[in-house]
Amino acid sequence: QLRSDRELVLEAVRQTSPALKPGGDELGLELMLSGMLMNDCALQYASEELRSDREFVMQVVQIDGAALLYAIGGLRSDPELVLRVVSQSGLALVYAVQELRSDREIVLRAVGQNGMAFRFSAESLRTDKDLVLAAVTQNGEMLRYAAPCLCADRQLVLEGVRHGGLALRFASEELRADREVVYEAVRQNSLALKYASDSLRRDRAIFLEACSQQGELLCDAPKEFKSDREVVLRSVQQNGSALASAAKFLVHDREIVLAAVNQNGRALQFAATELRGDWDVVLTAVRQCGAAFLCAGRELRQSCTFALEVVRQNQEALPFVAEELQVDKDSILAFTDPARQHDKDFVLQAVRRSWRALQFASTALRADDVIVLEAVHQCWEAVKFATEVGLPTMLEAVRQDWRAIQCFFCEELSEAELSALTHTNPHIVRCPALKRSRHAWLTAVRHNGLILQFAPLEMRGDRDLVLEAVNQNAQSFHFAAPGLCRDAEILSSAMRRNREDAARVVAVTEFPAESDNQPPCACPTSTSA
Repeated sequence: QLRSDRELVLEAVRQTSPALKPGGDELGLELMLSGMLMNDCALQYASEELRSDREFVMQVVQIDGAALLYAIGGLRSDPELVLRVVSQSGLALVYAVQELRSDREIVLRAVGQNGMAFRFSAESLRTDKDLVLAAVTQNGEMLRYAAPCLCADRQLVLEGVRHGGLALRFASEELRADREVVYEAVRQNSLALKYASDSLRRDRAIFLEACSQQGELLCDAPKEFKSDREVVLRSVQQNGSALASAAKFLVHDREIVLAAVNQNGRALQFAATELRGDWDVVLTAVRQCGAAFLCAGRELRQSCTFALEVVRQNQEALPFVAEELQVDKDSILAFTDPARQHDKDFVLQAVRRSWRALQFASTALRADDVIVLEAVHQCWEAVKFATEVGLPTMLEAVRQDWRAIQCFFCEELSEAELSALTHTNPHIVRCPALKRSRHAWLTAVRHNGLILQFAPLEMRGDRDLVLEAVNQNAQSFHFAAPGLCRDAEILSSAMRRNREDAARVVAVTEFPAESDNQPPCACPTSTSA
């Protein structure tokens, strides 16, 4: 009884009507036809009496054209009813009987409402130029359902590609070689380029239009286009990653690279080395994509000034900056405020968390003894960030690693300071700046005679220096210059220092002549730093 209630069924139709909306494209239509898009029209549950009632069905199809599918009693063969349905929902033509799908007036009305309805028309209408024109004006790709003779009609095809560039694939071979037709198709949809003739795919003007819409087309473009500056510029403006396909000399072009990274920051990875070290280029890339920081040149990545500017411009880069500089994210974010860089207490706390935070401090605080020493206690490499270093800091640094001496101006050190540093770590004499410092070598061998093995030939030929080394460690005798190997006093000191090895020491006094440029062979029992 309820299924025969007109008002109830009409309200149910209003509530459930999808109004036959498959998405407006071929894929949506295919889904609808395959049943994947459900048309749950309430009319299907109404009584047979209502489904065969012409007046009632007329009311229902005004709400939902797809309801025609559930009409019975020959209503799907009613020209007036079907005409009204397709006027509202052209795709409902699919539910009409075959005879009505051959009716030119009905099909024309359906196509006028939705061009895709043309695919449901009878074969006899596929040669009707006016009908096909109406269809392709709505949806260019309906050209695929036109008769072959119409696919060679220039006017019809031209209209079709203007409303759907991919309709070019259904055009005749002759028209796919027509420059105007192809240009219109590509202008509407760049993907239509692949359906053009071989000669037109190499047409510069047509390719320029295509790559302006879809830059990645440069990837499969002919070699001459990859070397064409304007073509590459248009491509990267649309898709920065197209820079990967550009000719090698164009990745050095600053304007092109700037355009690419402005569209896609990650395109920086394809830029020339010098441009990945360009402040403005990298900053432009990072503004667009924080991860682009990883593609910057090493010098910029390790610049704390640049890192802070990057974070100011795009905080998405913060994790990458923190990982590169090995400083916690909170400290880096705080240092973007210049006031924090001058705050001694804040800098000291940051340095206690990570010695690398010293690089973000102001010039004055990077010369502060307390702050610098705190950083150096964690790692001697912190001296690289200091603007001024006191002796206690120097001593701590060289105690950890003799290479720290290379961070200081050795020429400005007094003999007392040099002695203190050498006493802390004799290996500092290996620094090139101290290779000729006799005072430093004398101090070093007094604390570790084996250091002589690293001395230049002139130091290994210094009798007093060798004697000091031998007095500290008899094994250093093996590193003396050939001319001192027969020196009685040196031999006597070596044997006195290590009598149990006297026989072995005497046995090696007969050295073969050696080049002045080569140090003698190290003793097998000697140890290196």
